[in-house]
Amino acid sequence: RRNALCTINHALRNGPKCLSTDEYQRNNDILDLFNESAAFSLAQNVLGLTNVVIPKMADIMLVFPEQQNTEQKEEQQDKDMKANATWSLIMSPSDMRVALDCSLVMRMVLSDQQFVFYRGSHMTIVERMNDSFGMDAFIEQNKSVTDRKPLDDKNILRQHQVYKGDIVLFNPLLCAPTDDKNDTENINYSVQFKVNCKK
Repeated sequence: RRNALCTINHALRNGPKCLSTDEYQRNNDILDLFNESAAFSLAQNVLGLTNVVIPKMADIMLVFPEQQNTEQKEEQQDKDMKANATWSLIMSPSDMRVALDCSLVMRMVLSDQQFVFYRGSHMTIVERMNDSFGMDAFIEQNKSVTDRKPLDDKNILRQHQVYKGDIVLFNPLLCAPTDDKNDTENINYSVQFKVNCKK
């Protein structure tokens, strides 16, 4: 983890956008967070010993602190809790293609932070997509936000405290993380891997 953090912090001299380039997404120190940790064996336990397709790239995720007063913070939390009513805030139809491209997602936590997510939201959307007879028809039907039916009460916002060194494993269709809020004084560091099954 130390080497990965050093690599990320060194890159920040050039601005955070550089972390989305191949130079860093395919960096060995970053990829070793999966290859040289418990993440690989955990993926094997879930998908099978010989079924894991080792990721060749990673998503480096930094969430910078927001400057808010207490009243703004409480107002934003209230909005977040109600956001399940508009699933366009969770995932757009075109983004569903990305979620369907992997069997599971593994997030390597590099700093203490909150893991915030919507439970079950994408599964609900997939069920609706099946009812629409395919993804293309579903995307066409839901181009406009006004055409989108709200999610049900099962799709509530949840959060869990996670710590540096933790590994969060989730199915992208059952868990929709939301990573754009940080009300602490520190940068939230994490690296995410999309893992596929050979079968």
